[in-house]
Amino acid sequence: MAAERKGKRRTVRTAAAAVLLGTALAATGSLDSRLTAGDGPIAAAEAAKLGATAPHATTKQAGRLGKDARTSASRKPVAISALSDASFLQETGIAAAWKLLRRDVTGTIAIVDTGIDLKNAALQPYLTDGVNLLDDAKPPQDDNGHGTAVAGVIVAAAEAAKGANAQAAWKMKLMPVKALDDKGEGDESHLSGGIRYAIEHGADIVVLSLGLRRDAPGMRSVIELAESKGVLLVAATGNDAADFGERAAVQYPAAYPTVIAVAGAEAGQGQINSTGGPEVDLSGSWQVDTLALGGGRLAMEGTSMAAPQVAAAVAMLRAAHPDWKPAFLRETLRRTAEDIDAKGRDDATGYGLVRADRALSAAFAADWREPNGAQRSASPFPPGTEVYAAWSGSLDTDWYAIEAHEDGILSVRMQTNLFDIGPAAVKLSLYRSGAANSISAYGTSGGSDDLEGIQGQILPADGRLVAFVAAALPPHLWLQDAARSDGAWFRPGFRVRDRASNADLERNVRS
Repeated sequence: MAAERKGKRRTVRTAAAAVLLGTALAATGSLDSRLTAGDGPIAAAEAAKLGATAPHATTKQAGRLGKDARTSASRKPVAISALSDASFLQETGIAAAWKLLRRDVTGTIAIVDTGIDLKNAALQPYLTDGVNLLDDAKPPQDDNGHGTAVAGVIVAAAEAAKGANAQAAWKMKLMPVKALDDKGEGDESHLSGGIRYAIEHGADIVVLSLGLRRDAPGMRSVIELAESKGVLLVAATGNDAADFGERAAVQYPAAYPTVIAVAGAEAGQGQINSTGGPEVDLSGSWQVDTLALGGGRLAMEGTSMAAPQVAAAVAMLRAAHPDWKPAFLRETLRRTAEDIDAKGRDDATGYGLVRADRALSAAFAADWREPNGAQRSASPFPPGTEVYAAWSGSLDTDWYAIEAHEDGILSVRMQTNLFDIGPAAVKLSLYRSGAANSISAYGTSGGSDDLEGIQGQILPADGRLVAFVAAALPPHLWLQDAARSDGAWFRPGFRVRDRASNADLERNVRS
């Protein structure tokens, strides 16, 4: 369904309150244009077709950074008493979270971008060694300003500890990885190389305020590597919504499995330029006061500035729970987000505005989507997202529902290696529009094994509601004792046939 706001034209897609589950499929007729189109403020058409990337950021006043049409970043100087006074620190609960944190924030955040201003006195205490992938003989010095602005958002979160008289301290370092040039452009090889460099050189979190227009096998593999190494990725969704309406789609890497996709929010609702979609997990404040290249402050807007806010919240939550896997961190941030815009999860803001203070106050909930044990109480499963499930007994069944807008092939993979558990028999079932017939798969999965569970054709005649059911079978119990709940993540994907070229186009959806 869609909701229209008056004023500036905007369409907000909201998650359907359905009683069945599946995954929404990309439009068969327009899939190719969505994955390859490069027209827009983020990258020029000829560059995007080559897999070019560019920063996701805009400001209200054009400036030096906005001279190149292929980036939408510019700057507006501002005067603020201290970086830690930035309003987004209150809006996202980062300032309040410092009063709750008892452990120092340690580790490394890599910023894959245009580099960082290595001479900026406000940044120098936070920097560690990085790399310039465009010229390895040179340091990763920012020559655009975008990467410095991204870093400034994280430094503001770090500086907020002083104003809160926190018991803990920010000791986490920022690793500059220069993968974009002075125009804010790059290619898939430098982007994937930047992420790989960060993983191999000890990064715990990677911030990706940039985007590709389509899936790329090399990029996909490095995203999977990050998850296997316990490195959490945070990416901006893009700023195409106002310009392209229904054609605007969450860009990669934000649309990849295991990447936190961050949109922008303003005045308690989704921002009209922020690219929304079913992949959106969380939102950050659209506008920030941050650091400028060469010194001073500037006001910046965009999902590029929202993503590092979420990265800072991840860093603080990780400090409080150093033993948590990335999946637990993601799920806790979703569950504790401040619901804004449409009630419940929506495509404009995801689960809501990130709230670091709420996340730090919450324990991990094994199955917070309950009750969903029946078709009528199915839990929404946004297309392109991950769902965590836990079973309370050997005969427990969980229902998930989603509205599939297009036809295609739905597949679901269930991963059970988040816990050290024994073999578990699981039944996975797919229902079309609530029909009695189902496509089911039985299997045993445990330890580090994955279960490839379901694949079924979704056709126009089936309607748009599909259901996915997971059930534990006896004699295996997922809830082994009162203190421990074991569970799994469902990772959906789809394949759609492009009628024009009669070729299969595959797109991974968020997991």
